[in-house]
Amino acid sequence: MPDEIKTLVDELNQLFTRLKNAFDREKRFSADAAHELRTPLAILRTQAQVALRTTDDEERQYALNKLITGVDRSAHVVQQLLTLSRLVPDETYVQEYTEPVDLRKVSVDEILQAAPIALKKKIDIELVSPEESVIIIGNAVALGILLRNLIDNAIRYTYEDSTVSVKIVPTTQHIQLKVIDSGPG
Repeated sequence: MPDEIKTLVDELNQLFTRLKNAFDREKRFSADAAHELRTPLAILRTQAQVALRTTDDEERQYALNKLITGVDRSAHVVQQLLTLSRLVPDETYVQEYTEPVDLRKVSVDEILQAAPIALKKKIDIELVSPEESVIIIGNAVALGILLRNLIDNAIRYTYEDSTVSVKIVPTTQHIQLKVIDSGPG
């Protein structure tokens, strides 16, 4: 190969490798999405069939409530999958979107978003944090998603009339972020 085009060929080869990796990620994402949605959709269908077939109003109400709960769970899974699809885990993304992030502000934002669900379940959410900003280097969107998932799971699996605590604990060497609940496990 002539030296004049070697650089061009190398760059094209790198581009094709990146494209192949992107296609592989898309294929894995599609397979994961199908897998994650198959079971909830089957459960929704079963609950709808129970509601249609029953003549007992109490049983119908129970099946419809289960159906609504299943729709909420499915919507949550879809939201997580859509968010995941936007966070492309490649080197360029990590380098371009790493910045100083106020972990306290991200925590407050995510707690405010989760508050209506927690109130519905009679769960208090508290933030235990220094009053001032807590700055870390990271990706604000990814940290928000991480914290949202932790808070959502804590609310989902803890008991009514309890508390979910989001704690930011600065130490001499690092900052700890904890989501603590009273659920089983």
